[in-house]
Amino acid sequence: MPVTSIPKLLIVDDEPAQMKALCNTLENEGYSAAGFTSATAALAALREQTFDLLLSDLMMPEMDGIVLLRAAREIDPNLVGIVMTGHGRIDTAVRAMQAGALDYILKPFKLTAILPVLARALAVRQLRMENIQLHEAVGVYKLRMDVALACDLDTVLQKIADAVVEQSQAQAISILLPTEDGHELRVAVTRGENTTWVAGACIPFSAALTRWVEDNREIFARTDKADVRLFSAAPLRDIPSGIPIPMLAGGKFVGILHFSSERALPMSGGQSKALNLLASTAASAIERASLLARVGRAEQRYRRLAENAPDIVFRYELSPRPRVTYINPAVKAITGYSPQEYYADPKLSLKTVHPEDRALMEKVLLDGSPGRSVLAMRWVHRNGTVIWMEQRHILVEEQDGRLAVEGIARDITERKLADEKIRRTLREKEVMLNEIHHRVKNNLQVVSSLLNMQAAQVLDPIAQRMFIDSQNRIQSMALIHQHLDMSSNFAEIDFGAYLRSLANHVLASYAGDAGSFGVALDASTSASLNLSQAIPCGLIVNELVSNSLKHSFHGRPGGEVRVGFEASNGICTLTVDDDGSPLPDNLFADRAPTMGVQLVQALTSQLGGELRIGDGPKFRITFSDQHGTAS
Repeated sequence: MPVTSIPKLLIVDDEPAQMKALCNTLENEGYSAAGFTSATAALAALREQTFDLLLSDLMMPEMDGIVLLRAAREIDPNLVGIVMTGHGRIDTAVRAMQAGALDYILKPFKLTAILPVLARALAVRQLRMENIQLHEAVGVYKLRMDVALACDLDTVLQKIADAVVEQSQAQAISILLPTEDGHELRVAVTRGENTTWVAGACIPFSAALTRWVEDNREIFARTDKADVRLFSAAPLRDIPSGIPIPMLAGGKFVGILHFSSERALPMSGGQSKALNLLASTAASAIERASLLARVGRAEQRYRRLAENAPDIVFRYELSPRPRVTYINPAVKAITGYSPQEYYADPKLSLKTVHPEDRALMEKVLLDGSPGRSVLAMRWVHRNGTVIWMEQRHILVEEQDGRLAVEGIARDITERKLADEKIRRTLREKEVMLNEIHHRVKNNLQVVSSLLNMQAAQVLDPIAQRMFIDSQNRIQSMALIHQHLDMSSNFAEIDFGAYLRSLANHVLASYAGDAGSFGVALDASTSASLNLSQAIPCGLIVNELVSNSLKHSFHGRPGGEVRVGFEASNGICTLTVDDDGSPLPDNLFADRAPTMGVQLVQALTSQLGGELRIGDGPKFRITFSDQHGTAS
């Protein structure tokens, strides 16, 4: 490192007058001079501050100049020395050179004689410092190369510790790193005497330590080459006193480089910058190694998850040569083929697919166009058994442009078999329900035919009408089963279509009496009811339409019966009206209810509904679809 702009000279002479005269003379020549008449005081000053050159008298009562020079070089090995003497013997010069003096000056001397000697000595000092700087630069470069080749954090820490000891000549060094939870600092590595007891120690990351990190982060941010002498002492419990240097990588706190030195001499600016450079290099290396370690642990966790997954996890690279680059052990249990067999045979991924589904797999693996993210296809086990697999995958493009398919394949054979069993059971139930409705319809038709045959033998018109009414009631129920027999939905019936069939049948049963009478139907095409509601509603319509045809059109050649049905907001409304005579006042009198009246009232109650008469439609029945399904 180059000397400062003003060389600092330490002048020692036991004669005060000569010492002051020499200091004044050299200060006039542009030097910074500190003079002492005591060798002990001079050594004390050297321990407190840095000097470039020691200019000492040879013969002094406390200690001679040679002893002083040796003691001074123990404090600062880079100090250059010149001895002043009035005795110019050769053995004195040799002793001075052996003690480390670069030159000696004979007393009395002239200024023209001493200035060249000083300049030559300071030039040597500068060369020495430049060599030290070069050595430090080589050391930092070597550290960077060493840690660049090291991947694991422990190796990086060991190399950093060795480099710091070599460069700083520290008595002891410690590297402290934050624990994973960030609550403590752990002594990760130590070097030097009496440090083994410190290794592994943990220091709470206190508020004071946090403030210390933040304060030194600001110092780091304010200067291009932070001077470690600016860093205040860190509050590190149980760690011997020394110099702490915060290690920062990209502004992030990585740890603390802590060291203590045998030298009592304060650190020079060059030494400070060298240590700071070491700390910066160490911080970057530690951060990189820590990141690699975290990535490695994450990869290990993900690999462990993949290795233990019950489903097949795979990666199939499409370029430069299509092949499986990863498949987990679950493939052996599912297909009978081991991962090693998939790696050895690039075409095994297609060979294990069922021939009828192979084109779909080729589209996924060979064309690089997976299409849907979920596919179901058949694979063939090693023993020839067909397996149903559900495959989820994505197309991945690497930074270098290479494509790969990554995905998970799950054995869904049991689910497929269960689904097929359920579908088969449903088909069987549909057939059975069809058969039930068909037989119920036929049985009701038989009953209706028997009533028709019986009615043909009855001569009384009133009795005959009663048989016809019973037939109509039975037919209204038979029509329900007929519609269900022809429908694919056994839960609901198209109530609009059913009402049309029912109205036509009732009109047909009154063909001899009805003349030009008709039934107008107003029902939504989307209206539907379940079986428990459709049957009572059908019977109610049968009774009320029959009632209109029998009682509302006396003496008239024709008329119209109107039937309406709607379902809205969970409420079903059934209306029956006609343009004939008004209803009798005692139609629903409790004292003489007819069978039809009783039936309408009972069926309305069964629906949980309400029957209203007059005020618009002659009959209005409302009920909630909570008792069934209406839409």
